Amino acid sequence: MTFSPSDDPRQQVSPAQAVPQPAFAAPDGTRRRWKSRLWNLAAAAGIFVIGTLVGVVAGVELGQRGFFDELGTRVAQLRGEWTGPAATPTSTPEAPLPATGVALSTQAGNVAGDPTASPVSSLVSSPDVDNSVRDGHADESHFERLYEEPLDRAPPEPLVAADPSPDETEVQGWTTVAALRQQASLPRAVVPRRAPGEPPLWKANAVASPPANGRPMIAIVLDDLGLNRPGARRAIELPAPLTLAFMTYAEGLDEMTSAARRAGHELMVHVPMQPRDATYDPGPNVLAVELHSAELLRRLDWGLGRFSGYVGINNHMGSRFSAHADGMDQVMRELKARGLLFLDSRTAGGTVAQKTAANIDLPFIGRDIFLDNDPGDPASIQRQLDTLERLARERGYAVGIGHPHRNTLAALEQWLPLAEARGLALVPISAIVARRRAHNQDAAGTSG
Repeated sequence: MTFSPSDDPRQQVSPAQAVPQPAFAAPDGTRRRWKSRLWNLAAAAGIFVIGTLVGVVAGVELGQRGFFDELGTRVAQLRGEWTGPAATPTSTPEAPLPATGVALSTQAGNVAGDPTASPVSSLVSSPDVDNSVRDGHADESHFERLYEEPLDRAPPEPLVAADPSPDETEVQGWTTVAALRQQASLPRAVVPRRAPGEPPLWKANAVASPPANGRPMIAIVLDDLGLNRPGARRAIELPAPLTLAFMTYAEGLDEMTSAARRAGHELMVHVPMQPRDATYDPGPNVLAVELHSAELLRRLDWGLGRFSGYVGINNHMGSRFSAHADGMDQVMRELKARGLLFLDSRTAGGTVAQKTAANIDLPFIGRDIFLDNDPGDPASIQRQLDTLERLARERGYAVGIGHPHRNTLAALEQWLPLAEARGLALVPISAIVARRRAHNQDAAGTSG
């Protein structure tokens, strides 16, 4: 007889000796598979957490280095809205001036408020956050996009972004386009009309400056001011005389412009004008080519009534409107009637501002250099300042436009105190306009 192993009494196990097995016990292979899956899941979670931390740290570092501003600049170049420092205006080039300086006779009006008060004392208590439009700007190159928020991507309100600067309290924010539209109803000041025989406002409101005495003249214009209040405060604290251009739809303009005048700076109105790209919104009461004459002048009148004490205006964006001859002619004639000057920001090569101003003998000057085409790169800003200085030495004068960016203000804080020692004359914009007009009149008299 043959026995199977299970029939062998020597291999049989009694019930008392049997080890009980749980009903849910899985085979060894199944347990290994589950253990492997758990390890894989834990590894994936660890990689995700580490990647997130690395991304956050890298994002903060790139933001501090201005990478995202530079990225925005490159996008603007691709969209054709960047003119850049190398763009050549199609208008007639300005002739070099003789080295001799022309003294500017001014009748500067008194500044309201306590003349002994600190220029920025009234702003110190102001909130560090104001509902400004997005600070994507970086100068008129950014000027075509600079406080511009694409209409199809307006951020939700309120959306406030903090600048992670460790050495200053500078907070920048933005509001929706709808909120900017509501600012069109902001109150306006009474626009002064000059009586017969009085000097034009561009002379009456000019900041007096000593004669250049043969030194190259440089005018530094900072515009887009007022929306970022900490940036405006820091700009006002820079050595005078600068030319500060305030946005028409900023709040607290009387306060800020009075402080600027007390600090010795000259004032201009930064007027929104229509860009080529319709997705960019320059702000409320923009001057646009589609407007009929009455509405165009109403909007200009509103902007000119937002504060007082200025010498003229310059354009915020405006690549489309500044190339529109009829619209620019109406603007120039209104400025002429009010005794104001025009500074062309030259946001596009097709601007007709110089031609329309010359037709009616309106005091005019054009921008030469944008200081902060690359606001995230301090070295780039310094190179632009060097270019501005070189141009002034070659031609006798130069006009640079910058913006209240952290790096721009830091560069000017270093550059301005040394300008005189390098043989330069820092002057307000009206001084260069006066010199050019005197030179042109002398040339006309000689040729006649």
